[in-house]
Amino acid sequence: MSGPVSDYMTRLEHQLRQRGIDDPRILAEAREHLVDAIEEGRERGLPAADAEHEAFERFGAPEVVAAHILEEREYMKTGIAGALSTVWQRKWWILAPTVLAAVVTGVMSSFQPVRYQSSTTILVVPQRVSPDYVRSSVTTTIDDRLRTINQQIRSRTRLQSVIEDFDLYPERRKKDVMQDIVDDMSDDIGVEILDGNVFRVTFTSDNPRSAMQVSERLATFFVDESLKDRTTLAEGASEFLETQIADVRRQILEVEDTLSKTAASKGGRPVSQADVIPYEILKENYKGLLLKRADARIAANLERRQIGEQFRIIDPARLPEHPVAPNRVRLIVLGALAGLAVGLVLVAFRRSSNTRPPALAEV
Repeated sequence: MSGPVSDYMTRLEHQLRQRGIDDPRILAEAREHLVDAIEEGRERGLPAADAEHEAFERFGAPEVVAAHILEEREYMKTGIAGALSTVWQRKWWILAPTVLAAVVTGVMSSFQPVRYQSSTTILVVPQRVSPDYVRSSVTTTIDDRLRTINQQIRSRTRLQSVIEDFDLYPERRKKDVMQDIVDDMSDDIGVEILDGNVFRVTFTSDNPRSAMQVSERLATFFVDESLKDRTTLAEGASEFLETQIADVRRQILEVEDTLSKTAASKGGRPVSQADVIPYEILKENYKGLLLKRADARIAANLERRQIGEQFRIIDPARLPEHPVAPNRVRLIVLGALAGLAVGLVLVAFRRSSNTRPPALAEV
C-alpha cells in the first residue's frame, strides 16, 4: 500500500507546488483520507490492488485534486477580501453604533452611585500553650466557626446597631423598612478566607469613611465573638462533664449500697463477680471523667485568660482612596464592544441581502 500511496502523494505535492501551494498539513490530511479509503475497501473484502484503485478513483487525479484545492483557497481569499472590503465601505455603519454605545454607557455610568470598599485582614493565632500540655476542648474547624460567627454578626440586632451608630442609609431610613435596609447592608459585607489562617472582612458603602468605620467594627465583632464563642464552648464542655460525673457518682453510691446489703445477706461469704465487675467498670469510668474534667477546666481557663486560639487584626481598615464601582472604563469598553457587534451584524445583514440571487430576492 505504501508504494502507490507514496507515488500518488509525490505527484500531488508536485502539482500543489506548481500552483504555489506548499502546506504539509494539506498533504498529511490527504494521505490520511487516502489510507482510510483503502482500508475501508479492504474491510469490504476487496483485494489490496482493487481497494487502492477504488480509492484513487474516488480521490481523482492529483492534477484535479490540486486544482480543486487551489480553487477553494482562492475562494476563501476572495471571500475574506470581499468581507473586509464591505466592512471598510460601510465603516461608518460600525463606527457609529460603537461610538454611540460607548458614549451612552459612559453617560449612564456617571449616574450610578459611587461605591467605596474598605477591608480588614485578620490572622487566626493558635493557642500559645502546646497542645501536648493542654488539649483544647474546642474542636470545631476555622471554617465552621467563621460561618457561625458570620451568621451571628449579620443578625438584624447587630447590624441595626451599626446602622444607628454610624448613621448609615439616612435617606432610606426615613421611608424604607428596617429589615430591607439590614438585608442590603448584609449584602455589602464580605468575608473571604485568604488561606487556612488568614481571612478578610470587607464593607462597601457610598461613603469612604463609613466603609472604613464599619469594616473596623465588623472586624472587632469577629475578634470578640471568637473569644466569646470559644469560652462558651470550653465552659459548656466542663459543665457537661460535671453532670456526667454527678450521674456516675450517684450510680456508684447506689451500687455500693446494694453490694453492702448483698454481703450482709450472705453472712460474710464473697459477693459474686457478676455484681462486682459492673461496680469496677463504674469506678474506672468515674476516674476517666474526673481526668477529663480537670483537662476541661484547664482548657476553659486557657480561653478565659485569652491565651488560647485567637483572632488578631494584622491589617486594619484604611480610608479607601478610589471607588470600586462603577468601573466606568470597563463599562465603556463593554458598551463599545456591544455597539461594535451591532455594527458588524448590520454590515453582514446588508452584505447578505445584496448578494442574494434576484429570484430569491423577488420571492
